[in-house]
Amino acid sequence: ILTVWSTWSPLAQAQVPVIDEAQRLLGDDARFLLVSLQESAGVVDNYFRRGGYNVTGVLDFKGKFADQYPILTIPQHFFIDRKGVIKDIFVGFLDKEALLEKVRQL
Repeated sequence: ILTVWSTWSPLAQAQVPVIDEAQRLLGDDARFLLVSLQESAGVVDNYFRRGGYNVTGVLDFKGKFADQYPILTIPQHFFIDRKGVIKDIFVGFLDKEALLEKVRQL
């Protein structure tokens, strides 16, 4: 599950702990990746460290990811199957139950 987010978005900030918990619950059954758009490594590292989050995050300093994928707002989630096919896209906040259900549908 690839999620586009940013530290300046309150909804995206609320999504990170939900994703972190889902990753802990699902273990190797699912992989989560947070893509931070146009943010510095220091800001994102500090955010993850303060929250104690262990989910994997990457930085897109120049916003090239948004050039390749239709980012409408953040958070935005891409649900990708094991073959690399995008099966679903969800825009907005997902609570834990909704996130886990979408993962189960993959």
